[in-house]
Amino acid sequence: MQPTSDLYKAILQNPNHEKEIKLNIAGVEYGMGDIVSCSTSGGLFSQPGIGNCTARQIQLEIFPLGEIPRQAQIQIFVRLSLGEQISEWIPKGVFFISTRAKNKLTGSLTITGYDAMLKAEQTWITDDYATDMWPMSQADAVADIASRIGIEVDGRTVLSSDFPVEYPVGENGDLTMREVLGYIAVSNAGNWSITDEGKLRLIGYADTPAEDDEKATNKTNLGNNVSSLDYGEKISRISRINLVVDSENMYTVGDDTGRTLEVACPWGTQAMANSILAKVSGVDYQPYAAADALLDPAAELGDGVSIAGIYSVVATSAITFDKMCETDISAPYTDEIDDEYPYKTPEQRNTERQLAQTRSIITKTAEEINLKIEATDGRVSQIDQTVSGISLSVTSTSSAAGQTTARITLQVGPNSYNGYITLDGNVDVSGQLSADALYAALGEVADLSVDRLSTSRRIALYLAGDTSDDNYIRVSGKTLDFITGSTDGAIEQATNPNGALIYWEADVSGAELDALGYPYVDGVRIFTTTTKTAWPVYVYKYTELVKRSMTFAWDDESVQYLPVDIYGTGYGKTDPDMGRGFLQKKKNSFDLWFHSITGEDLGVFIGEQYTDIVGLRKTKSLDFSQWDAGSFTEVVDGDLTEDYSVDFDDQGRPVKITDGDGHETTVSWGEA
Repeated sequence: MQPTSDLYKAILQNPNHEKEIKLNIAGVEYGMGDIVSCSTSGGLFSQPGIGNCTARQIQLEIFPLGEIPRQAQIQIFVRLSLGEQISEWIPKGVFFISTRAKNKLTGSLTITGYDAMLKAEQTWITDDYATDMWPMSQADAVADIASRIGIEVDGRTVLSSDFPVEYPVGENGDLTMREVLGYIAVSNAGNWSITDEGKLRLIGYADTPAEDDEKATNKTNLGNNVSSLDYGEKISRISRINLVVDSENMYTVGDDTGRTLEVACPWGTQAMANSILAKVSGVDYQPYAAADALLDPAAELGDGVSIAGIYSVVATSAITFDKMCETDISAPYTDEIDDEYPYKTPEQRNTERQLAQTRSIITKTAEEINLKIEATDGRVSQIDQTVSGISLSVTSTSSAAGQTTARITLQVGPNSYNGYITLDGNVDVSGQLSADALYAALGEVADLSVDRLSTSRRIALYLAGDTSDDNYIRVSGKTLDFITGSTDGAIEQATNPNGALIYWEADVSGAELDALGYPYVDGVRIFTTTTKTAWPVYVYKYTELVKRSMTFAWDDESVQYLPVDIYGTGYGKTDPDMGRGFLQKKKNSFDLWFHSITGEDLGVFIGEQYTDIVGLRKTKSLDFSQWDAGSFTEVVDGDLTEDYSVDFDDQGRPVKITDGDGHETTVSWGEA
């Protein structure tokens, strides 16, 4: 429960009070008149347990007061009012913009954001960490992670000094900051949350005060001030802890009289398992779900709450920010968790692990390391590593006529669906290569077949903040287009050629761009994916104009499609070719023409035995009024005027005519 003033508490007791909302977005304050809607949601866990690091979410619609930077910070504040009385502002969350969409009709902006917990989804250890720093105290580790993601540690966080953090590598590569926080939470029997002030707080599973604790300040009584309430029986207490260290080792403590809680920590010990059980074994958990609760805005996750005679914990919260600030709260639970026989004895688990071990064999000599995995149906995969190379072999039970597939998945960092591989040298692929995206600085291809090709680099332009025109070439189907795209700076999420939304595989904020505009974080290239992540790929919105198009057009004479080169965008509404130029080699001619505003094709049409010039200017009039002065004027189609000078002989006859460009025409009169 956040601390509040006596005035706040007095106003809260009056049922006629109202809530006022304000936002601070990137330093700009938004009042209730600027806010269309605002809601937040999140919690400590989706099932009762420990080791969770859950991010809260904000959904917001506002009328923007100027430009809002990318990933801008959003702060929410609430205060109480009763007539002329107003309380202090209470913070209700700090979030960062993830996605935005503008309503073109109303001008409003819809925003989705998350709190700083999402920033912890990055590898913790970098080259800046010395190898002699380990093991590290939990307090130092948490302070370092909080600093890395730009927040403070809440003063109420209490961490154990008995279980320091080991070097955070794990089985699948370097751990993320979020994974490390989760393991620290396990060792302290708690869960992490970002508070309403935007601080990192560890909330113990047993921190919720007892219902009869009269001195506790972090609990509230709602009475019947909810629109609906659903609850079940209290679930059995936790009586056993299974602390998993890795795929083969586990510590257990307790008995089977209640529920078993299985958690993981790579630096776990028997003492840690004992400590966890001691902290959680006495906790009663009352599941419930209450809608539209008139909850005190100062209440926080982990607080105790009484509703219509039941007492539980505020484990999840979904707030609608308006004059009532109604809140959906719950302590979630599903029945299948409470299995009366969920626990397997250590003997059973050891037997299972021993069975897996007999199927996977690693051998090592001075010259070779061999890994062999054999399935019960006879399939075998084997890796042999020597100083001269690595060989992989996979056998299959499929018939000789069928297709045998060996699937290799490389996991690097937290991503199990892809990997980042750096090869220093040449790669020779004798079969086919399939990829969603292919990047190359230089390529020599003997035979290349594509269904679409584009030289647009809009992602790179957006990352560089470059709003200049995007002039590029696109090849699709039977057409080669030369396109220019212009933007006013508006943005949208990028899609692939099939229309699927594109996301970054990791956070690119602060990434370094190479000479081609690709993002690198800590020297590692960040790629895109169609798998939804927290980092959408944005590009500028462009208005496109096709300035030149090389395609095929139907030719009636040869009864076939022939290539044609089309210049210009055209300006006709009923006739799209109006104002365009064309160049085409037909069966028996070579033509160059312009499709005029009158619908005529004006140009040069060259046949095997002719040359037609359509639209050539012709003389409209001749003015000889100045003939005696040595000049005359010609007017041609389009009212173009051309002046000529005339030279005469001694008999007064014209002998030379000179045009405006200095071209001379000689006039001969023959013998006298």
